[in-house]
Amino acid sequence: MSRSTRPTHAPAAGRSTLFRCLVSFASVAVVVAACSSQAPPPTGGVAPIEAAAPGSATGTLRLGYFPNITHATALVGVESGLFNEALGPGVTFEISSFNAGGAASEALLNGAIDATYIGPNPAINAFAQSQGAAIRIIAGATSGGAYLVVKPEIVSVADLRGKKLATPQLGNTQDVALR
Repeated sequence: MSRSTRPTHAPAAGRSTLFRCLVSFASVAVVVAACSSQAPPPTGGVAPIEAAAPGSATGTLRLGYFPNITHATALVGVESGLFNEALGPGVTFEISSFNAGGAASEALLNGAIDATYIGPNPAINAFAQSQGAAIRIIAGATSGGAYLVVKPEIVSVADLRGKKLATPQLGNTQDVALR
C-alpha cells in the first residue's frame, strides 16, 4: 500500500495535549518499527532502542485502529495527517481499521500490522498469549471508553436479569467490563 492519502492540514498555532500525544505516539512507533530486528533481546532485559534523527526514518508503519470516538486519538492522527507529518517523508504509512480489539491484537500477533490502538483486555490477552514476547504496551491513548448503555427503564444491575446484552467481541474490553 502506498503512503496514506489522508488530507494534511497546517499545524495549529497552539497544539493541544491530544496533538502532542499523537505526535509522541507516532514518533515512538516509528522508532520501534525502524529499530526492531529479528535478533532476540539480550538475556535478562529488553533490547535497547536507538532513536533515529528526526525525518530520517525509512520503512513502513502499518497501524491498526478503530474508526470510532473511543479511539479518537487514532482518528485525529490519521484524518488530520499528523501521523504522516510526524513519520516524515521516508516512511510509508498504512492503516487498517478493526471493529474489535481481539481482531486487531490477532493481526498484530500475526504480523499483519506493526502497532494498534486496542483496549486493555485485548492488550493483556495478546501479551499473555505471546508470554510477553510479541508485543509491548507503550502508551495509553484514552481514558474510559467502555460504557454499558441501556433502555431508560433499566435503572439497576438487577434490572438486567433476563435481558439480551451485546458486546463487539468475546474477550474485548466491553465484554470483560460487562461480566
